[in-house]
Amino acid sequence: MDAKYIKAMKPRDLTEEEKQRPYAKLFYKPQPDISDRTKKVLASGEPMDPKYAMTPDNIREKTVHILPEEECGWCYLPGGGAYVTNRHDMPGVTVEMYRHWLYWWNEIPEESEMRYKCWCPDSHHCSDFMWSTENIGDYMLDLTLTDPLADHPEAIGLDEEICKEAGILMVDGASARQKLFSTDLEEHPVPAVVMHFVYDAPDGIIMRSHFWIGFQAMGGKLVNVMGERPMPEKDLLMGLLEHNSKEMNNLRDLMPILYTEFRNK
Repeated sequence: MDAKYIKAMKPRDLTEEEKQRPYAKLFYKPQPDISDRTKKVLASGEPMDPKYAMTPDNIREKTVHILPEEECGWCYLPGGGAYVTNRHDMPGVTVEMYRHWLYWWNEIPEESEMRYKCWCPDSHHCSDFMWSTENIGDYMLDLTLTDPLADHPEAIGLDEEICKEAGILMVDGASARQKLFSTDLEEHPVPAVVMHFVYDAPDGIIMRSHFWIGFQAMGGKLVNVMGERPMPEKDLLMGLLEHNSKEMNNLRDLMPILYTEFRNK
């Protein structure tokens, strides 16, 4: 790793005050492993073929018709930018549980940081309104959301008809900018779009996460705003793939507990 980047570190433990909150136990619960499909991609170290990436030109088609090769991977896109995607199977979870999680996480501003840490205790450092810091592989990433896109599939070129055909129950995500913690004060943030598509499944839900690095949602579509300028190194993209599997598998286990024990509190 380049010496100018600050190495990822273990997030702090809860304070004594935080340990008294009724959901503090969630911070200390065992964390699940990443998915087998993620392990396979990380072990190979190889990118997916860009033809399998969801892009502005094929987003409608690939939202409905999904090939196994498109479920998990990372790549650099021919016209510039990078792409990361992963599938998360969530048996026993409902879309109502996911919506409850989104509400619960930010319900009390003074507690949102602790709730964010409970989501992924070994990677999530801190958060505030539209901003968070987390470990991504060997790096620490500062992430700022610039435009929330939850329940707005039209912002990236989709519509209600396509979502219905695909079995999508909701979309969540945002335009964002991200920057590694670095000793180089002149290093610029990198724009990105993150979207989570929540699909119906016989035993729960399936979430498909998509990250477009170098893009923003503009004018009802995904737009490459960086051209062919250099993208993050592959170890950051692979770190993002791993982190996404880790945090979503942890969220899968958290949501039924939160919904059962805390939705009326």
